Amino acid sequence: MNQNYGTPIPPLEEIPPQPKKKNTWLIIVIVVVVVLCCCCAVVGGAGYYLYYNGDKLFGISSLLQYLPAV
Repeated sequence: MNQNYGTPIPPLEEIPPQPKKKNTWLIIVIVVVVVLCCCCAVVGGAGYYLYYNGDKLFGISSLLQYLPAV
């Protein structure tokens, strides 16, 4: 039962683990940019809707017809 398994493998040197990089700031920046884009889309859509349908909603033109032209 004497088998030759070859030369023994030396133990691996222990390398201290590297601290993991945290991407917290990157995630915060991405979330803020996405939220701002959504807000811009909502404000733009609301402005577009009010530009074409504001008269029906608020009736401002009927009030402005009585003001003198400047």
